[in-house]
Amino acid sequence: MNIETQDFDDFDKVIAYESLYKSGMKCRLGVGWKDSTARYIENILEETLILQEQLESGRYHTEPPIRFKIYEPKEREIQSLRFRNKVFQRSLCDNALVPGLMATFIYDNGASLPGRGVDFAMRRLKAHLQKYYREYGLDGYVYQFDIRHYFDSINHEAAMRQVRKRFKDERIVKYTEEAIAIFGDVGLGLGSQVSQILALATLNELDHFIKEELHIKYYGRYMDDFYLIHHDKEYLKYCRERIEEKLTEIGLELNPKKTQLYPIRNGIKFLGFHFRMTETGKVYMKISRKSVTRQRRKLRKMKTLLEEGRVTFEDVQMQYQSWRAHALRGNSKQLVKKMDQYFNELFIEDWLRQPLEP
Repeated sequence: MNIETQDFDDFDKVIAYESLYKSGMKCRLGVGWKDSTARYIENILEETLILQEQLESGRYHTEPPIRFKIYEPKEREIQSLRFRNKVFQRSLCDNALVPGLMATFIYDNGASLPGRGVDFAMRRLKAHLQKYYREYGLDGYVYQFDIRHYFDSINHEAAMRQVRKRFKDERIVKYTEEAIAIFGDVGLGLGSQVSQILALATLNELDHFIKEELHIKYYGRYMDDFYLIHHDKEYLKYCRERIEEKLTEIGLELNPKKTQLYPIRNGIKFLGFHFRMTETGKVYMKISRKSVTRQRRKLRKMKTLLEEGRVTFEDVQMQYQSWRAHALRGNSKQLVKKMDQYFNELFIEDWLRQPLEP
């Protein structure tokens, strides 16, 4: 028997009681305070059995998502799934879609995958810059690409083509298709784990085209943000033409404002950081001004919420520590020091100035 098929192309493994139970326990992390989550977890043995029976009998269906908006870092609509749907999708992804599709991805497809993510993508860009410098110094160009309204524009057929190429078990194909059908004919919802892996897979053919046919050695992608580094400016312009052709074939187009060609000496803005090389080839990473401005605004908002009793000081600390750890991934110690001072002025010193209760 083919080992790969045995590993991930098996719907029975996806809906096994143990798989669904583990998925339920994973899905509760961070949202255990929600009523819907608490109810499910309180009765997890029975809920898991009901979910398994519905999947085995073909009576399971994905319910319409709950829609809401978030406003940081920009306004976006989130379509969140019901908890039981999240549990099934977690098992579908963990036991089938992620291992099955990830095996076909290029190494530098960096987002939302086991062992990868923001830190991985940043390390890879830094390594690409260092290796490029050893070959060409500071002579060369970067072409940065961004796809217009990526999640909202993903063609379902293009996404499902990647699934059908990889899976023979029709039940996996059927339930994957159903998981994205709730978002309409075009576009994927940000709140679905199936959407995340399919968003990565949709551009898989483009990744291989850039690496294997355009022969771009220094290439990386984080979801719909990707870069090409090359010494020949005219060749990069040719690459853009070919990339646009490929995107048109799957119903996508570039965002012209965020798709830019510039000298490598200018540095690269990627994942909220500015990567810059010195004359000796050392790579510095500093968190972007936009991220700092956004965080200062968020802290002021958190102070208002704290004064209104809608969040605790522990909530404020957790949010700030998360941003702080992100900023310290780069060479941003002095900037973080200033932000620490700003945090203290907002929350600590203001609190110390308050008169004691009699």
